[in-house]
Amino acid sequence: MTLAVPDLDLDPVLFRDHEQLKHFFYSAPVREGQRPGRTCRDDRHPPRYNYLVNQGHLQFLASPEWARMLESELLPWVEAAGNLGDDVLEIGPGPGLTTDLLRRRVSRVTAVEVDPNLGQALRERLAGTNVDVIVADATKAGLPGGRFSAVACFSVLHHMTTTEEQDCLFAEIHRVLRPGGIFVGQESLDLEMIRAGHADDTFNPVDPERLGERLNNVGFGPTESDVLGYHYRFVSRKPN
Repeated sequence: MTLAVPDLDLDPVLFRDHEQLKHFFYSAPVREGQRPGRTCRDDRHPPRYNYLVNQGHLQFLASPEWARMLESELLPWVEAAGNLGDDVLEIGPGPGLTTDLLRRRVSRVTAVEVDPNLGQALRERLAGTNVDVIVADATKAGLPGGRFSAVACFSVLHHMTTTEEQDCLFAEIHRVLRPGGIFVGQESLDLEMIRAGHADDTFNPVDPERLGERLNNVGFGPTESDVLGYHYRFVSRKPN
């Protein structure tokens, strides 16, 4: 599928201009214990040392703006794309707004978070609910094969430092999905304003033009995606 990136006309509830985006993200301090990512180097962007997730980015992922975008744009699209089923795996829940939306729609959610501080806070907050929080690297969390009816991954893939790590995650997602299960997600486009928002933060964007090929390489069927503002949404299915 060929995706045409439209002129940005961002939802006024979210970002009215570049400066508003930077208010959430730009030049936020690195958290104690945060491990470094990979240097960002290409012809358009000067080398700089990146980190996994800056504090401003985390604040945005816990914000009402992110929650409204999820409710109004992402979740309705996900629900229309395919049945999530009864047992959903979420990769990288962060502060857990996406987890809250998923757990109200399905019987059981397993959330895998690599950051121990975020993971422990989410585990404590959702104790006694239908959510099981696992603090682990999702590429090697030891989950059983063929268990999940769906896997969800929202604004996570670009925080993985290499393409190889992303492909390893794709293969693991395929392994843990049931036959016929769906993989749904949302990712940022490679735009200057988004790179600015990832200052002192890992930003390794997944090209939407190549995502379907990469998922197909690990066993997925066709991938559907569409561009909306500064991000894109996708869904792919493990063949029966």
